[in-house]
Amino acid sequence: MHSIYANTDTVRMSEIIDNEWFDRFCRDLGDASYEMIELFIKQLPSDRKLVEEAYSAQSMEGLEEACHPLKGGSGIFGAVAVSELSEKYATMALNKHWPDSTQMDEYFNEMDKLLVCLEGKLKSI
Repeated sequence: MHSIYANTDTVRMSEIIDNEWFDRFCRDLGDASYEMIELFIKQLPSDRKLVEEAYSAQSMEGLEEACHPLKGGSGIFGAVAVSELSEKYATMALNKHWPDSTQMDEYFNEMDKLLVCLEGKLKSI
């Protein structure tokens, strides 16, 4: 599995987060948006670890339960790739289709990039 921290030099924020969506989220929620983003950043490593553990244990139920909250949580900020992959793997697990390691590496990589991107965006709010 990859490191929890992606290489910030290779992260293009516009490819990770829909900037228009993110800006509207911040504008609509004001100060509360900062707190929500901060909470998500703090929680993402734990959520990622739950996905890793469920995948390592080959637990269909665990994988579905670990991916599902990431779908909504990342979608709130306009993090389309993580939201879509979370939905994809939660649905696959629910339907008893096991993702391969390449697919999961892609998912973990997108989570890593999202973490770096949100940390950068948090500094700009």
